[in-house]
Amino acid sequence: MLLLGGVAAFLYLSAPSLEEGLEKTERQWSLFKDSGDAKYPELRGYLWEDALRAAEARPWFGWGLGSYAHVQLVYAGEKLRLIGDGGVPPLVEFAHNDYLQWLVEFGIIGTLLLLLPPVAAVIKVCRTGQVGILASWIGIGLLAFLFTAAIDFPFGNPALALTALWLGALGYGASQRAGGKGKIEKKWKEKTTEK
Repeated sequence: MLLLGGVAAFLYLSAPSLEEGLEKTERQWSLFKDSGDAKYPELRGYLWEDALRAAEARPWFGWGLGSYAHVQLVYAGEKLRLIGDGGVPPLVEFAHNDYLQWLVEFGIIGTLLLLLPPVAAVIKVCRTGQVGILASWIGIGLLAFLFTAAIDFPFGNPALALTALWLGALGYGASQRAGGKGKIEKKWKEKTTEK
């Protein structure tokens, strides 16, 4: 009952934001349907192509934190420039793909360092073989978050990024408790049988 009350309070408090998001989505969809060309939906694909070109120019260490918006203007392709005024592309602050944006800003080495902790945690959790229900649900939510990062930029929002890190730590801790319980009992039995 408490959970339902929390969900209701969340929906009530976030209703204006949700309505605004729905209206924006409807406007974008009608723009896509009404215009004979598909320029707007292709914007994301153009940004991804340009991000790959920019990452290719400095593959190992990237261009630096927060540099994407500036680098994007330099590496914008012809397709993206046509969406603007023909010469200057529209200014876009995010690549709409966190992984590509990390490649542009941090390069291969920085991106691998960012991905190393969650990948190592997943490997360790999978090796234990025992994952509790709480860790499973948290893991599913984090996988959805990581999937979203491939088509949008949730890590660009500090609140979302910190929440994902916090949930990752909770999920890892829950999996360790579920997987570690058997190991502790086994060690205890070994110690007590030795005496």
